[in-house]
Amino acid sequence: MRYLLISIVIFALVSCGSYTKRNNFKSIETIDKSVTNSYFSDASKDYIYKADIDLYSRKFSGIFIVKKTGPNDHRVVFTTEMGNKVFDFSYGEDDFKINFILDEIDKKIITNILRKDFLVLIKENVLIQGSFQHQGDTI
Repeated sequence: MRYLLISIVIFALVSCGSYTKRNNFKSIETIDKSVTNSYFSDASKDYIYKADIDLYSRKFSGIFIVKKTGPNDHRVVFTTEMGNKVFDFSYGEDDFKINFILDEIDKKIITNILRKDFLVLIKENVLIQGSFQHQGDTI
């Protein structure tokens, strides 16, 4: 038991480190304060994709739809190819609402992951937290 604890502590100390420090990124002053993502910003278009979601031992295959419903509002829906809804989310300015979700995937950890991942996709103005430079590239 003692060797297991020592191994875990050594592994944690050796393997932990930030990505920017391990790869010799240099912190620089941020010029732009935000980035504009205009991909899902056209309210007159429906964005429709064929998608697969692997969750635990289940595979959901279907159609992923994103629709801009207002200036800062989006609706994200995933349906099967036969038209059955798997989940349906509404995003507002500072609001998130689950309109529908299958009972099989209605777990807090799953809904939080889906909420955060889709928010990254649909958010139009993202504030920059920091800038780095590595081998002539600015990140």
